Amino acid sequence: MASTAIALQTVERTTYRLHSTAATPSASRPSKSYQTSQPSASGNGVFDCRHANLGKFAVTGNDDNLNGAIMLWGWSEVTGENGGWLPSLIAELNFTTGAATGVSGGTFTDSEYFADTFTLEAGDTATKVITFDDANIGSFTVDLEGARYVEVAFHTNGLSSTVTSASASIAVF
Repeated sequence: MASTAIALQTVERTTYRLHSTAATPSASRPSKSYQTSQPSASGNGVFDCRHANLGKFAVTGNDDNLNGAIMLWGWSEVTGENGGWLPSLIAELNFTTGAATGVSGGTFTDSEYFADTFTLEAGDTATKVITFDDANIGSFTVDLEGARYVEVAFHTNGLSSTVTSASASIAVF
């Protein structure tokens, strides 16, 4: 009996910053609703993720050992006479920033502290969370659930010692 070899290949991923400048987290938990206009992917936390299955995220805040929350929605186009765009919550995670920072003049600067700890609060329980000690960068990976766009927003509702600015990156594959 002849054997058949199967080669698996993972596409190299590129990481993109989702906010052209750090965002100010909302004091209350944000929400999204059906809309008729297409989400805009222009450095404001919205990313065109068509043809991607998974998104790997890292988060920054404005100082070490601060808390925040990130929420992710997938946006899918509605077909039919009036069309539109429907959001679906993918995940909500609390995070704590650590000592690791970007670099002076980098896409993420030395005044942006990467989160090292994530806790899934709501959403897809298949979310893969990678948490480290204070010297490493944590991340999480979610199933993008066939969404055309993914949108992130930050909040500090119910948290203490909170970030005053935050940003995120995404790598899709």
